[in-house]
Amino acid sequence: MALFIFTVDHLLFRLLFECFILRLHDVRETIILEFSLTPVPSASTSNDDEETRKQDSDVGLFFYRLKRYCCTVIRSIGRHRLSVRSIKSTTKMADILTFYHFNDVYHISDASLISKFAHVFARARPDSKSSDIQPLTIFSGDVFSPSTESSVLKGEHMVPVLNHLDIGLACYGNHDFDFGESRLIELSGKTNFPWILSNVVHATPHKNPDSHVRDGSLLALAQEYVVKTMGQYKIGFIGLAGTDWPSNCQHLPPARFLSPAEVAHKLAVRLRTVEGCDFVIAATHMRLAEDLSVSNATLDGDGRIDLLLGGHDHDVVCRILGDTDDNPGAILQGITDSAARIRNGEIVHVEGNVRVVKSGTDWRSYSVVQLKVRKGGDSKAQLDNIEVTQYLDLTRMQTYPKIPKCSKTLSILGSVQNQIMDAVRHPLLHTCVPLDGRSAIIRSQETNLGNMLADAVRAFYDTDIAFINSGGVRCDRIIAETNGNNALKVKDIIGENCISSIISITMAHNLQCTDIMPFDNAFVVKRVGGATLLSALENSVSDSHTDGRFLQVSGMRFKASWQRPEGSRVLEAFFEPKAGELEEINPGRTYTVAMVSFIATGFDGYDCFKAEETLVDAESAMTDTSLMLQIFRHSRKSNSVESRVTNNAEENVEARSDAAGDDKTEMGVKRAMEAIITGYDDIDGLPIVSPAIDNRLTFVSTTGVDL
Repeated sequence: MALFIFTVDHLLFRLLFECFILRLHDVRETIILEFSLTPVPSASTSNDDEETRKQDSDVGLFFYRLKRYCCTVIRSIGRHRLSVRSIKSTTKMADILTFYHFNDVYHISDASLISKFAHVFARARPDSKSSDIQPLTIFSGDVFSPSTESSVLKGEHMVPVLNHLDIGLACYGNHDFDFGESRLIELSGKTNFPWILSNVVHATPHKNPDSHVRDGSLLALAQEYVVKTMGQYKIGFIGLAGTDWPSNCQHLPPARFLSPAEVAHKLAVRLRTVEGCDFVIAATHMRLAEDLSVSNATLDGDGRIDLLLGGHDHDVVCRILGDTDDNPGAILQGITDSAARIRNGEIVHVEGNVRVVKSGTDWRSYSVVQLKVRKGGDSKAQLDNIEVTQYLDLTRMQTYPKIPKCSKTLSILGSVQNQIMDAVRHPLLHTCVPLDGRSAIIRSQETNLGNMLADAVRAFYDTDIAFINSGGVRCDRIIAETNGNNALKVKDIIGENCISSIISITMAHNLQCTDIMPFDNAFVVKRVGGATLLSALENSVSDSHTDGRFLQVSGMRFKASWQRPEGSRVLEAFFEPKAGELEEINPGRTYTVAMVSFIATGFDGYDCFKAEETLVDAESAMTDTSLMLQIFRHSRKSNSVESRVTNNAEENVEARSDAAGDDKTEMGVKRAMEAIITGYDDIDGLPIVSPAIDNRLTFVSTTGVDL
C-alpha cells in the first residue's frame, strides 16, 4: 500500500484539513482514514511551551472536526508530520450530471454574440477522450419564429445554428408553430436531435389516411418522451406545453391540451417503472405559475419530476422547493432582476432543492445545472443536491470581450445571411396603380397605400376597425405601377431597416429597398370604447400629426378641420361595418380595433389606448412584415400550393391541410388576400393590387368646404 508523507507547518495543516472536511461534507461520504503524526525537528520551531500547546491544540481541533464527518483510526498525535497509511470509502462518491440549458432564441443578427455563446456551449459537447459523465444541452422551445429572419426564410435560418450546438433534446414552443404544423415537421426533421411534446394531441383526424394526423396523436411528430443515459444513470425527459398556447399560437391545428401535471405524473411513473429511469426531467414551455403548479403536484413517489427546465417566459428564473413567487421578473424568490445584478453581477449561483429553472432569451442568457447523484449498494439512485449557475447577460459581463468567437458559427451565420440576401430579392407582387407613400402626404391625409395596409390588417383579424400609424410606413416615395414588369420584391415590403437588423448594414443598403413597412411591428387587438376612439382621432389630427401619429384607417370614416383648435378638429366620425353602411361612432359602445402595439401601449400620444381591454397581445400578434409576406406568398394564380425561391433553390411549401379551415391564422390570411388582391399577372402569376382613395378621411375648412 502506498505511503504518503506530508511535511507542513500547522497553519498549512489547518488549511488542508479545512478543505478536506468541506469536500467530505460536500459529497456526504463516510471515509475511513488511517494516519499518524510525528514530530519534525525544525530550526524555525518555537521552543516556547505555550506556543507548542497552541499548535498541538489546533491539530487536535482538526481531528475533532474530522471525526464529525469520518470514521478515523488514530495511531498517534505529534506535531507536523502526517503519514497517511490507508484511506477507503464506505459509500460511493457522488456523481455530477451536468445540463446546459437555454430557451426562446429568435434572432441571428448579432453574429458576435451567437459565436461566443456557441463557444461557451462547446463545453457541453461530447468528448470521447474524457472518462467523466458528459454534459447534455437542453433547449426549451421557441426558435423558428417570430423574427424578421423567420418571416423571410420561414424558420430555416435557425436549423444550421441549432445543429452546431450539439443539443441533446428540445421541446416545442408555441411560436414554433407560426408557419403551420407541416412546416414545423419539415424544420424539426432537419435538426440532429429529438423534439418532445407530451401533453398536446390532435383533436380531429386527417381525411388523408396516409397523413401523420390521428385523433390523439402528438403534434408535429413529437416524441412523448426521450430516455438518455449519462454514465450509469438513465434520465427520462418529457415535454410540457402551457395551457395558454391556444391564445398565442399562430397556425395551431385543432388540438387538445392535456393537464400538464397529470401527464407529468403519469409519464414519470412509466419512465421509472417501465423504462428503468433513475431521474425524470421536464423540458417545458409554460408560464412560471404553471411550472410551479406542476412542480408542486409531482414531488413524491414514482410520479415525481426531479427538475423542470422551462421556457416561454423570457426571464432568468430559479425556484427551489417551497417557493411561491410566480413573477418571472424575480430571478429568485423575492429578488428582482436588477437586485440580483447589483448583488451578484451577471452571475447568480443557487444550491439546494431546486425545482424550476428558466434561462432568459436570445443568446444572452443560459444556465448550467448540476445534479449531485449517487447509487448505493442496492444500485438505487439518489439525488443529493442541485447546483444552478445562471448567466444573466453575457454582453454585460466583464469577461465578455475575452470570450473567443466560434469560427464555425460565424461561417454558418454568413451562409444564412447569403440565403437572406437571395430571398429578399424574390418577386412578390404587382401593382397596377402608383402607391403613394410620401411622408408629407401619408402623415396628413388619406393615401391608397395606407388604405391597403389598414384593410389587410382589419380583414386578417376580422375586427370592426383597423388603424395604421403613418410613422410605420417609411418608403417616402410614390411606388410606380409595375405593369407586369419589375415586380415589387420582398425587400420592398420589409425595407432596409429590417434587413440591416439581420445582415450587414452595407449589404442591406446595397439592396436599394423601398421600405414600405420596415419595423416588423406587431399588430394587437383592443376593445375600445367609442369615446376613446374619438379621443384617438383627435390625437391623429393634432398639431403633432407629422411625427407619425396620423392614422390611416379601415372600417370607419371621419371628417375634420385643420383650422379648428387642437382637440376639437374632428367634426364627425362613422363606423363602416360594410361598404356604404355608416353608423355614427357611439361614445357609449365598444369596437374591436386592430392597431400597432407601439400606439396600443401609449406611444405617439395615444395614452387613451393603454387602459382599454387587450384581446390579442403582442405575444400572439401577427407582425406587419409577416402578414404582408404571408398574404402575397400564399397567393398565386391557379396554384393553391406555394412554390417560391427563397432558400438556395426551391422552397416547397405543402398545400394547406384539410383541417386548415379551423386554423385561425390561415383563415385570416385568406380574408386579407380577398380584401386587397384584385387579380393575378398572366405571365408570372403574381398577385396584383390596385388600392384607391375612397374619402375615408375628409378635411374641410371652417366654412364647410372640402379641402
